[in-house]
Amino acid sequence: MANSSKLFLFVIAITILTGCASGPPAKLLERHDHAALAKWYEQEAISLRARAEEMRTMVREVRDYDSQGFYVDKLTLVKHCGDLADDYSRAADKAEELAQIHRGRQAAQ
Repeated sequence: MANSSKLFLFVIAITILTGCASGPPAKLLERHDHAALAKWYEQEAISLRARAEEMRTMVREVRDYDSQGFYVDKLTLVKHCGDLADDYSRAADKAEELAQIHRGRQAAQ
């Protein structure tokens, strides 16, 4: 695959990954369905952790790939991917906290 094609795919992947965040389904909130909300947040945490790992993989690939000087500003790209990985990990932690809250509310009902 040509270098320009790899860069294009990388940019598309970043755009998709950063644009996929959403909140819990409104119907679950309206019904106060804590069991379903807990499950939704658990799945969201799994998805966010997968995104974080994808970013960590990109960091490794960028560090290993630069033998041809393809990335002009490699350090910025590595930092950006690392920051995204950290952000996704923190978001996953928050989703797990919300799942725990909803499990507690389900038990209280």
